[in-house]
Amino acid sequence: MVYLYFLDPFVKVYLLSGGKRVNKKKTAARKGTCNPVWDEMLSFKVAYSNLPNTAVEVRGERVFK
Repeated sequence: MVYLYFLDPFVKVYLLSGGKRVNKKKTAARKGTCNPVWDEMLSFKVAYSNLPNTAVEVRGERVFK
């Protein structure tokens, strides 16, 4: 039998400028759960003049063990 466990999931948040990743932040891992909930604030400093060319990419990650 093969068992897959979802352990320590977390979220990576990338700041994009002009379509390129320029900064990255990561949430704390939620240990030992398949249904994590995050109540965290991640902030990036962005110049007002760069806002029209700025986006955020959010990716969920899981560690399989």
